[in-house]
Amino acid sequence: MKKICMILCVFCLCFSMSACKKKTEEVVINTIGEKSENAYEILLTNETGMNIKGIEVNDEAVSLEGVFKDGEQRTFYYEAKNEKEEKGDFIVSSEYTLRLTMEDDTSYELHIFPFKDMKECTLKKDGDIFYVEYESISSKEKVNTFEAEKALVQPVQEIQEEPVPEPVPEPAQAPVVDTQVNEYVPVYEPQQPEQSEGNGCLDGGLVY
Repeated sequence: MKKICMILCVFCLCFSMSACKKKTEEVVINTIGEKSENAYEILLTNETGMNIKGIEVNDEAVSLEGVFKDGEQRTFYYEAKNEKEEKGDFIVSSEYTLRLTMEDDTSYELHIFPFKDMKECTLKKDGDIFYVEYESISSKEKVNTFEAEKALVQPVQEIQEEPVPEPVPEPAQAPVVDTQVNEYVPVYEPQQPEQSEGNGCLDGGLVY
């Protein structure tokens, strides 16, 4: 009987130690931003293929401990500064733009990030276009913002990549040639009549 009791005690001890070990091995999810009563809370997954070292929301820096690595999940807290306000019969809502700064100091923008319509979100990248995938709280449908981001990003890229026309050199000036023709005016010099040889008398006895 004592042996049975000892075996049960050892079994219980092993079970409790195993449970404690599993508890300590639970994955700790790091955070982005500061948790508060009114902050949005989103489980954010980085699948961009790049490490993120900085995040801004509407040009306001959000606290980020260390680097948000590719493949990592973090809880993203953000307290909106400008929520929807009712002004008469109209409702004015704020839009949120995220600027992501990568570990190599390149930066990209997410023009569509609806905090209020999602609980989980995945950051993705296709070429130079960053976009998000999430399940909409309001419609219960999966949303992919790639096409919307592409429509916003490409016109800006086309303007930036438009070649600058090279300055056209001014045509070289031809040397000035004096085209004025000096008109030749002949000078008339009267000729003296030749005198005949002799005594200077001509026919008729006249002397000149």
